[in-house]
Amino acid sequence: MSSPLRIDERILHYLMGVQHLDERLLGIVEPVPVTPDLVPSHSQISEKMVAAWWVEIHDFLKLPIL
Repeated sequence: MSSPLRIDERILHYLMGVQHLDERLLGIVEPVPVTPDLVPSHSQISEKMVAAWWVEIHDFLKLPIL
């Protein structure tokens, strides 16, 4: 209770919305390009999830668990 709160700098940046590659990982990993399109099977699943939630959108206590 009396110890100061310590948080890794990378985690702090993530929580604050700053997205960048951690300098400690530069020699180990490389960024992967993000494609905005879903594959057809994932698109169908996401449409089913939206449809399941859309029915009860005004009562958040009745939303199904997906």
